[in-house]
Amino acid sequence: MIEEGKSEELVPIEYSQYVGGTPCSAYRFASLAAPGVHPLVSFDPNLTLKGDDDFFSSDLSQNRLKEIWGHPAWRDVPVMVLYSGDDQYVPGFVDKPSMLQKWEWSYRSQINESLPTGILFEILSDANHEIADERLFRLCGVLNSC
Repeated sequence: MIEEGKSEELVPIEYSQYVGGTPCSAYRFASLAAPGVHPLVSFDPNLTLKGDDDFFSSDLSQNRLKEIWGHPAWRDVPVMVLYSGDDQYVPGFVDKPSMLQKWEWSYRSQINESLPTGILFEILSDANHEIADERLFRLCGVLNSC
């Protein structure tokens, strides 16, 4: 669809199950579904889709994680990553502790060693995707103190 100039058109509804059940444009779908080749994106060996919104997929390579977490915008700044333990959008087969460990390693391996504090990678057990409870307010207080 993108290659046909239809990047802002909605993908067929059956594809929404792959992006949380929400209708989305072809561009948004590709941003979340890449880097793999998908039926909505015809294969072109010269086209490399990295998925500019795909930071958290369980199938990202270690090199891609290093690209994401090693981006200059992340260097020398405090980072807090909270992974919802009961996130309704994360498939059951995803090993969340392992994922979090990969993200943290990818970040820590590329930051300025003199960064004082403010690095937190944590799984919030029993929290859903929205973390819609009192912990959100507690975490906002942590952020304000960094």
